[in-house]
Amino acid sequence: GVQTCALPISLSEDDRVWVQRIKSALMDNRFRLQKQPIASLAGQASDSYDLLVRLQDDDGSDVLPSEFLAAAQRHDLLRALDRWVLAASIALASQRSGKAFFVRISADTLNDRTIVGWLRNQLAATSVEPSRIVIQIPEADVDHAPDAAIALRHDLKNAGIRLAIEHVGFGQDSLQLLKNLQPDFVKIDGKLMQGLAQHPEQQATVRAIVVQAHSTGTGTIAERVEDSNKIGRAHV
Repeated sequence: GVQTCALPISLSEDDRVWVQRIKSALMDNRFRLQKQPIASLAGQASDSYDLLVRLQDDDGSDVLPSEFLAAAQRHDLLRALDRWVLAASIALASQRSGKAFFVRISADTLNDRTIVGWLRNQLAATSVEPSRIVIQIPEADVDHAPDAAIALRHDLKNAGIRLAIEHVGFGQDSLQLLKNLQPDFVKIDGKLMQGLAQHPEQQATVRAIVVQAHSTGTGTIAERVEDSNKIGRAHV
C-alpha cells in the first residue's frame, strides 16, 4: 500500500516544481528559440527554419521540451507557452532574414479561436509579413480535432499566415486530410523516410502524399532525413 500511494505523490511534487519553473521562466524571459534550417525534398536550401523552444535553467543550461511539456499540459500552461514562442518567433522574423519560420503550436492552441486575432496584432505591431510565419501542427492533432483544424486554416488564410502539417503519413487518412485542409506545407514523417530505398510500400505511401500535396500546391518537406538528395531522386 505504501508503494502504490508514493508514486502519485512524487509525480504531484514533480509537477509543482515544473509549474513553478515554467511560470518563472515565462516571467523572467528564460525561454529561448533555436533555429534549425529546413531543406527541400530536392536537397536545396530553402531559407526556411524550424523554431525549437528551449528553457534555460538557473545555471544557463538548456532544458528540452520533452522534460517540461507534459507538466505544462497538465496544468493548462501550454497556451501561455505557445504565445511566448509565437511572439518570440515574430520578433525573430522582424530582426532576421528568412522566407519562413515554422512554429509549432499545441492542441490547446489549435482549439483556441482567439489565437489568430492575437497573431494579427503581434504581426501588425512588428510589421512582419504574415506569410513568413508558418503555424505547424501534427497530423495526430488534426485527426483528433478536424473541425478546429479547418477553422484554424480558414482564419490563418484570411490573415495571410501559412499552415504546415507535420508527422504526416500515419494518420487516419493522410490523403483525405491533405485534400480537405490544403495546408501550405506537409512534412512527411521521418519514420516513413528511413530505409526508403528498401521498402516499396513506404515509397508508395510517400509518393501518394507528394502527388496529393502537389495537386493542391502544397509544399513537401521530409523530416529527419540525412541525405535529402537521395529522397528527391526517389520521389520527385
